[in-house]
Amino acid sequence: MKKSMKKMKVNSGDLVYVPQGVKLLKYDKTKYFEHPINYSTLKNPKYMLVIETHKKPVSRVGVFYEGTTWYVSTRDVYTLGIPSEQIC
Repeated sequence: MKKSMKKMKVNSGDLVYVPQGVKLLKYDKTKYFEHPINYSTLKNPKYMLVIETHKKPVSRVGVFYEGTTWYVSTRDVYTLGIPSEQIC
């Protein structure tokens, strides 16, 4: 079965593909997504584990990157085409 990357609903526990050039944001958790306190732009594409999902104020996911949680817009990530509940 061919696994293709596509836009799908992203859930915690999903493995996602994040393309080169995507900006990852770090927030102060006490101020709930007011202003980023740091950012990093990917120089190479990466596969990352989703550990949080948020729909408001903007749809974004928390991904595990370099030992901590960074946030990226859901429009910038691709799932691997296998819903998390089907992975054993």
